[in-house]
Amino acid sequence: MNIEASKDWFYNLKLYRKLARLRLVLWQQYLHILRSNYNYKLDAYALGSRNI
Repeated sequence: MNIEASKDWFYNLKLYRKLARLRLVLWQQYLHILRSNYNYKLDAYALGSRNI
């Protein structure tokens, strides 16, 4: 493996790690939104059934 190829490989590795971290953050935000939306529906259902 020559120096140019190893430089490209290192750069790709850094890029891949950055993308993986970004994807993880986006996935966590997505799960958080889903969870809060689900909790909101559960709360609304609980309030609605309590008022009956």
